[in-house]
Amino acid sequence: MSEENVYTIPDVRNALVEYFGVTAAYREGLAERFDKPCNQKNTNYAESLQIMVSYIEALPNDNPTLRLLADSALSGKMFPMN
Repeated sequence: MSEENVYTIPDVRNALVEYFGVTAAYREGLAERFDKPCNQKNTNYAESLQIMVSYIEALPNDNPTLRLLADSALSGKMFPMN
C-alpha cells in the first residue's frame, strides 16, 4: 500500500467538512438567487449542512464513525478523496 492511499482521521474530517461546506454554500447561493417561496428548502438544507460541519469538526479523533469513514475511503467505498 502506498503512502498516498492512507487516509488519516484529519484527512477524512477535512474532506467531509469541505464537502458539506461547499454544498451548503451552493444551496445558500440558490436561495439568494431565486426569490421564491419554494426556495426555503435550499435555506433549510444549507443550515442543516452547516450543522453537520460543526458536528464533524467537534468530533474527537477517536470517534468510531470517523474511523469507519477513513476505512471506507481507503477501500474506495466512500466519496473520492484527492
